[in-house]
Amino acid sequence: MNSPSPPALPDEPTVYPYTALPHLPARSALVFAPHPDDEIFGCGGLIAAWLAAGTAVKVVIVSDGAAGGDMATREQESRAAAQALAGPGGQPAALEFWRLPDRGVRADAPLVQRMGAAMAGSGADCVLAPSAYEIHPDHRGVSCAATAAFAQVFGEGSSTQLVYFEIGHPLFANRLVDITPVLARKRAAIDCFPSQLQVQDYGEQVLALNRFRSYTLGPKVSHAEAYQVADGAALRAGLAGIVAHDAAQVGWRLGLAESVPAPVPVPVPVPVPVHAAAWNTRSAAVAAMDASAPLLVHLASTEGLGVAEADYAWRDLLSSLGPGVQLLMGAEGAGQLAQWNGPDDTLVLVLASPWFTLEARCLARLQAALKAGHDRALACDSRRPGPMGGVAYMTLRGMERFVDAAPVQLLPLPGNTDFGVMLTTLGAWRRSTQGGAGSCVQVAGAWAHDADGYFGFAREELLPLLPPALQQVLDVGGGGGGFLAAVKAAQPQARTCLVELTAEGAAVARRNPAIDEVWQGDFLAYDTPRRFDCISFLDVLEHMAEPEAALQQARRLLAPGGVVLASIPNVGHWSVLADLLEGRWDWASVGIHCVTHLRFFTRLTIAQMFQRCGYEVQAWQPVLLPGSTERLGALQGSGLSLDRDSLDTFAYLLRAAPVSPAGPPCPPSPGGTAG
Repeated sequence: MNSPSPPALPDEPTVYPYTALPHLPARSALVFAPHPDDEIFGCGGLIAAWLAAGTAVKVVIVSDGAAGGDMATREQESRAAAQALAGPGGQPAALEFWRLPDRGVRADAPLVQRMGAAMAGSGADCVLAPSAYEIHPDHRGVSCAATAAFAQVFGEGSSTQLVYFEIGHPLFANRLVDITPVLARKRAAIDCFPSQLQVQDYGEQVLALNRFRSYTLGPKVSHAEAYQVADGAALRAGLAGIVAHDAAQVGWRLGLAESVPAPVPVPVPVPVPVHAAAWNTRSAAVAAMDASAPLLVHLASTEGLGVAEADYAWRDLLSSLGPGVQLLMGAEGAGQLAQWNGPDDTLVLVLASPWFTLEARCLARLQAALKAGHDRALACDSRRPGPMGGVAYMTLRGMERFVDAAPVQLLPLPGNTDFGVMLTTLGAWRRSTQGGAGSCVQVAGAWAHDADGYFGFAREELLPLLPPALQQVLDVGGGGGGFLAAVKAAQPQARTCLVELTAEGAAVARRNPAIDEVWQGDFLAYDTPRRFDCISFLDVLEHMAEPEAALQQARRLLAPGGVVLASIPNVGHWSVLADLLEGRWDWASVGIHCVTHLRFFTRLTIAQMFQRCGYEVQAWQPVLLPGSTERLGALQGSGLSLDRDSLDTFAYLLRAAPVSPAGPPCPPSPGGTAG
């Protein structure tokens, strides 16, 4: 009996690239790197080539890298490497540090949601993430989370591509990028990581992999980087679909399958559809809105995206709109909107910034105004309240009660009126670009909360707590420096210093002429020979995982006779308790229920915390926001002793001074293998 003939195996160029690209095609790119250095080791050559070609690049470094060294040092190395890739005088890629625990990155729901918001808000048409075949668990965690987020955010037919890169383990490459022309820049960028190169010679290992990837490219290409453009159909099944697609490739290469899996198609540029059903936390926002017409969302300014509080507000809005929404971002989005080819009744929601939280009935009431024959309907908001008056709520449930009391009415306005939230139609938008004014109304009863400027408040109510004749003052987590500007105006002789965790806030602060010195990073890592007469924590301690460590650090930095100022919200305020009695605790972008709060305090626990840290509170100044507490009074007879002062206090302002010498320095971050 004759044995079957062995299968014919495909030729080399059909199973592996035999040509290299100068770079991957992209107008704008978003890169997710697990640790500070992975963006260089894995795709530094591509980033350098993109920058040379004029492609906008943003890099998100997910973990703090603390298991492989000092966090602040590693972040500074990444900044230096970014400049090395750009070359002398070049504009480097934008960097954003999320500072998740090194060796603790998990593809859980919060990370998937955060990545999805970053993708949706970036406007990128190319998203890079590590391959799932990587060795380090953080690398695999970032890969899994990015894959899940991409599948949620980008629908079938999107022009945006998900591309995997390799760092410490080869992947199934379907694209090679010739990095020979930018090799010197990648070498220089690698050399910017001395803290890691002293652990082992990552540079030689990375470049050895790049040298190996030139195997099929001929003598003119000395080094290449390998990438895998994810198959669109496979992505719809998530990471399991990607792995199954790779397995099918192997089977075809070995002759176990009759045909090669379908190649990745060349994308046609189209606007980005947003699918945010996985974030559906407040679907009531459009419960009464007629969803028969398509919806475009134009975010006029993307400033603030990347800040956790703004990202939450933006993500919350997207979740309320559901799948199928077309998202147009920034100035580029305005250009796309002007050329949009769609029916005149397409709804267009325009927001001035990503900081808006829409009350549940806002969009339905704006749409009702359009159905009444108006071309543009503007919401009332906390900056432009119209007849609804100023803010009279502290929580999302309180905002609902506030709107309950407001009659719905339409107020004619000029067409060029400043607005925060506007609903119009594509037809009306087209007519306005051709000189038509149309009918514009502000809708009382359609309400949005605008938290833009959250980090810029002057906090002048704290000035009376300052010591006289200040010489050195430090504000921790001061955002754009509004408080220090007020200090400088009151005491011009004071030298003002600011420590800000976020790169965005630090960049704003550096443009503030009232601030003499800005340091960006974790306050616990701040080291300076200066000693301060006053250190302030204004609505900061509740955001910290270790507020007591921060107070201990402050004691070490205080001059003799120096004091600490603090502003801390009171979780015992009546608005919180009223919500709880109705079974509500709604996270919000700002306020007592701010989504980034990690600790919650009453006056008693504030006093206990300062006492444990060796301070005596010298002055208390309650921020009083009384409200209706009749319902709470009914609890008096149940054996509870109601603290009426606490119920009326929204936050506590205080001044405290050390009563004992500072303790030992904070312990260094634990060591570990380099990431």
